[in-house]
Amino acid sequence: MENRAFRLTLALVGGLLSGCNATRAKECNLLTTRINTGVERVEAFEKERLAKPEGGPNQTAQAMRQIAVLYREIAQEIRGLELSNKELKALAEDYQFEVRSASGAAESLATALEGKRPEETMTADKLYAKHLAAQKKVIERINGLCAR
Repeated sequence: MENRAFRLTLALVGGLLSGCNATRAKECNLLTTRINTGVERVEAFEKERLAKPEGGPNQTAQAMRQIAVLYREIAQEIRGLELSNKELKALAEDYQFEVRSASGAAESLATALEGKRPEETMTADKLYAKHLAAQKKVIERINGLCAR
């Protein structure tokens, strides 16, 4: 299975926010900070995991379960934000959906790896990759809204 290290970053430059409604700018900053903090935790875990020698399917399964936990935490943290901007709130909900879905796919991948079921492993891996890509698309939409 190939490494799924990824980088999801939100670049919100002060100049982009200067034309925004002050409340939306504040909420954009809150949301992007939460997303970036969560992504940094996932990246740190991946970096640490990749620095260790490969331990086989069971170790990979264990790592995927930990990644699933991290994604659930990200969704929970975003859910706790009080966002008044309807568009931003909808995008935050879309992002929560994608990280929860990635969490579920990571769990499925772990289960398939533990059960030594190659076909299910490939299916779960594709689903996991799909939700990572979808997260990036939601981030692009968040950036677009916050840059207005």
